[in-house]
Amino acid sequence: MSRTIKVRIAVAVDPDGNWNSYGCNKHSTSFDDYNKFAMELASEAVSEGEARFWIEAELPIPESVVVENVIVSPVVSTEIIHLCPQADSGITPCCGKTPFELPLTDRLSSNPNFVTCGKQ
Repeated sequence: MSRTIKVRIAVAVDPDGNWNSYGCNKHSTSFDDYNKFAMELASEAVSEGEARFWIEAELPIPESVVVENVIVSPVVSTEIIHLCPQADSGITPCCGKTPFELPLTDRLSSNPNFVTCGKQ
């Protein structure tokens, strides 16, 4: 049988559709004081005229799991990664460009094993 926890979250929605929420473990204050405190925090970040709601749910408490023999690849995405310029140079050793000349989607690494630009 899995363990669960009951949560209560204050939500405020303003006339423009902006919303904010607040919820946490019950503080050492009384339940009524907590409700007032939570709703005040939820309402602070929205415009006046907000509607106020409570969301209550029962959620499973995650159980810790031991994972063994996990192998992590040094490159897990298809991003293009270039080698960082050396301390005395502003040019990437792999492509001969400054970092400012590279496309904004490309990345830099100081580890040559992660370089994927193909010009190393």
